[in-house]
Amino acid sequence: MKPFPLILWMQFTLALFCLTYQPDLLALDVKSYTQVAKKSFRTTRRGRIRNVERLIDQQRQLIRLAIEGALEYAENHPGDAKMLHLTILNTVRMQNLPEEQFTRQWLNGGYLRSHGINLDQYQPTDPPRILYQALVTPAHVIVLLKQYKTSRSAALIGTINQKISALLKAVAAL
Repeated sequence: MKPFPLILWMQFTLALFCLTYQPDLLALDVKSYTQVAKKSFRTTRRGRIRNVERLIDQQRQLIRLAIEGALEYAENHPGDAKMLHLTILNTVRMQNLPEEQFTRQWLNGGYLRSHGINLDQYQPTDPPRILYQALVTPAHVIVLLKQYKTSRSAALIGTINQKISALLKAVAAL
């Protein structure tokens, strides 16, 4: 009789471990991503950007890190693969979009909707949504930085700072 409760305990422990252990959430190198994002945040928090190109390079580094994480996540979650792959495939193109078009296609989910994917099906704390944000936000910051190069608008720096801050909070949930 004693082995039976032990087996149940082992099964319960294994089931609990399987439910709580989510290695796919570790697909994104959160530590490296956060370090680069914090460096960008500190730069924009000052209210002026001396080296716009360096900040753009940091955003591209964030995109590369997010691509690695998103590819690994998509491999383990085929249901989310299409959304992540479409986003990854467009990371370069989205950096060159005008602000209005970027907002329509990526922030409002128009591009994904045109491919049968509703971005609203994901909660803000769902890993695919966070990975999406980890890909799209740095691209959006690049679009804003290109505008900043010509306008030198303090309001744009504030917007960029808010975007990076929200991104840091989202990635911290992973």
